[in-house]
Amino acid sequence: MKKEKESKIPYSQICKPFEEARAFVHTLGIKNVEEWIEYCKSGNKPNEIPHKPERIYKNKGWKSYGDWFGVWEAKPQAKPFIKNTKSEQYLPFEEARKFVHLLEIRNVKEWFKYCDSGKRPKNIPYNPDRAYKNSGWKSYADWLGTSRESENIKYRPFEEARKFVRNLHLGGTREWNDYCKSGEKPDDIPFAPYAVYVDDGWVSMEDWLGTVKHIDSKRQNAKIFKKDNSQPFAKFRK
Repeated sequence: MKKEKESKIPYSQICKPFEEARAFVHTLGIKNVEEWIEYCKSGNKPNEIPHKPERIYKNKGWKSYGDWFGVWEAKPQAKPFIKNTKSEQYLPFEEARKFVHLLEIRNVKEWFKYCDSGKRPKNIPYNPDRAYKNSGWKSYADWLGTSRESENIKYRPFEEARKFVRNLHLGGTREWNDYCKSGEKPDDIPFAPYAVYVDDGWVSMEDWLGTVKHIDSKRQNAKIFKKDNSQPFAKFRK
């Protein structure tokens, strides 16, 4: 006689009902997605609590990870990102910002470290200041949820800030971004100067870094501020 094939019970039937599972997760005190992933990897998660609740409880009560963790009042789930032949579409600004707030990242350096870790979802942009320009973008403090801590920071006047940056002798935008990630940048020098000084002297990143050609009106000689590789960032820090 042929043995009857053992029927496998779908995992979704093993899991607790949504509200019961959510109530359990609320007791864990998890604040963001990173902590949730670490908890799932720890081996402490009961088998009846799903690792990816957004799939198991789709159309069965799922709203958002904020609602799942119990850290904020839930709102309708964000639209998923859409791929097309040209590029990947990002979440709407407000939904993306709420996701980022859950990560509890405190500054720009930590943001780029997170992006470089490979954990950033494809529908969350690496450079949100560009992706959401004219569609809600304000500042990295607002993006990370640290605006209350940063709202009292006053940036240096444009010319003073530009002078400081030119003394760094950076060679281009990529080196500027690396400098900002290094942790050496003073708080009163903005990461996105084009947004801060848009109506107060801003010309271009080349002008900001001092890599644009300047014409001496007396001698009519073109000059270029060249990078001095012998000067580390720390020597210019105030």
